[in-house]
Amino acid sequence: MVNLEWYRSFIEVYRVGTVSGAAQVLHLTQPAVSQHIAALESAMEQSLFQRMPRRMLPTEAGKRLYTQIVEAIETLESITPRSSGDAPQLIRIGAPQEFFAERILNRLPQAENLLYRIQFGLAQDLIQHLLAGQLDAVIATQKIMRSELEYQLVHQENFWLVSPSSVVIPMSLDQLLLKPTNAVTNQIWLSYRKSERQLPRIESLLNLLISI
Repeated sequence: MVNLEWYRSFIEVYRVGTVSGAAQVLHLTQPAVSQHIAALESAMEQSLFQRMPRRMLPTEAGKRLYTQIVEAIETLESITPRSSGDAPQLIRIGAPQEFFAERILNRLPQAENLLYRIQFGLAQDLIQHLLAGQLDAVIATQKIMRSELEYQLVHQENFWLVSPSSVVIPMSLDQLLLKPTNAVTNQIWLSYRKSERQLPRIESLLNLLISI
């Protein structure tokens, strides 16, 4: 028979991505959470997570189970109101500084039980911190392909490249980026934003972070 605590441990590991993080949320020890996951996998006779060096990635079976039980577990937990002494939830976000200031800062949900820790830096460095479990989410300007990562498009911009009319570009833009000529590199260029499309998923992403 499956213990309800096994499901709670499963859900927190699914949301946080690590056993240690789930243990902190549940106020349990890491071995206890690990035992819950192992017992649940044994009862279901299938693996629910893929064990990575620093992260637990849900398998297809894990994703199906989460979808099946999360609403029921949340309903049960909502019956008992949280005490005012609960520790605030810390959300750790990595992002480019300018984009964060312009697009994210004013959209962060505000609540007494929410704290934010923001880290600025380059996409590659921030993603390394994400993989190490030091960040909960990263807003990146490039997509680095790693099997442990899931991406959602939150913002889209287009740019025009402008030069003096006297400059003749003897190749396509793709070729130019790969092999710039002297006629191009010796010119003063200006790139400016042509258009931008704010996608509604920024709010969805922030709400998702709060929910986990």
